[in-house]
Amino acid sequence: MVKVFHEGDLIIYQNGDRFEIGKIKRLTDDGAFVWYSSGETAAKTSFSDMHPLKNAHVITETSLGGMDGKKRKILVHGAMVYGCQDCGSRWMMYLEKGLEEEGDPNRKPVPFGIMCPYCKGFHAFDISGYLKIPEKGYVELPKDASCFENLPDRDCGKPLISPYMKRLEDDEIPSARIFKDR
Repeated sequence: MVKVFHEGDLIIYQNGDRFEIGKIKRLTDDGAFVWYSSGETAAKTSFSDMHPLKNAHVITETSLGGMDGKKRKILVHGAMVYGCQDCGSRWMMYLEKGLEEEGDPNRKPVPFGIMCPYCKGFHAFDISGYLKIPEKGYVELPKDASCFENLPDRDCGKPLISPYMKRLEDDEIPSARIFKDR
């Protein structure tokens, strides 16, 4: 079988019994520079260690190699604290414009319960109710924060979990000092 690769293709890299997904940045005569993380550094990989990903078309977005300016700006107006009944973790879930937003005729809800990003259990629930960001209008989603996305093809908000978000300690749970109820 002849392997055919193109810049931008998603591939499987095999190193012994270890496998990783990568995205081809640039082809060379004997391999390719491939992104294996969200950073901008690409690793030179031999064609013999790369395998085409046959169902790559189902992966519509990836952060491999960074977003190349393609990351859309997410504007938020509020947040909710979610807590896991299994492991006790708590974290902020920001709300994108149009989600749980009072007065918006096209308002969409967000799920009351979601999967916990820490223990992967399905017992994480909204424990705070709506917390309005005090600034007027909308603010950009804070760096490394998680949110509910407002996607046009969905009837409710979709969780977008940042791998860098932090757990909230008891003294970090938002209060009226930081957020105001609507």
